[in-house]
Amino acid sequence: MVKANQDSDTIKAGLTEFLEKKRGKFPRLFFLSNEELIDIFGKGPDLIDSIIEDESRSFINNIFEGIDMVKFHPIT
Repeated sequence: MVKANQDSDTIKAGLTEFLEKKRGKFPRLFFLSNEELIDIFGKGPDLIDSIIEDESRSFINNIFEGIDMVKFHPIT
């Protein structure tokens, strides 16, 4: 049980460090919780598809004040 707690603490510390590095590269990410960032990064390449399908737009309003809608146009 102690080993599992140590492993959990190590993973949590590593995850926190990863998120802080990402926030350092794009400071607007400081407006999002760790849980929101994990959800965003967890979607990976599917993030754009989920935004287009109106599943993950809530974080955009947290990052960019005054933005309430995003439209995507196909690249031709």
